[in-house]
Amino acid sequence: MPAWSQASEEARTSAAIAILGIWEYMQRAEPAPHRPRLVTVARQWVSYRLQTAPVRA
Repeated sequence: MPAWSQASEEARTSAAIAILGIWEYMQRAEPAPHRPRLVTVARQWVSYRLQTAPVRA
């Protein structure tokens, strides 16, 4: 995905946070058996992004 490979670290982290929000909303609005696992994975991805994000001075 060329756009993803060219995105800044901040943009990638923002995308991860937005995707987590989408999955959390969908789980609350229309629960489905597979959604808790997707929310869990999205949370893990956000956690990873925040832990590995470059520190800005």
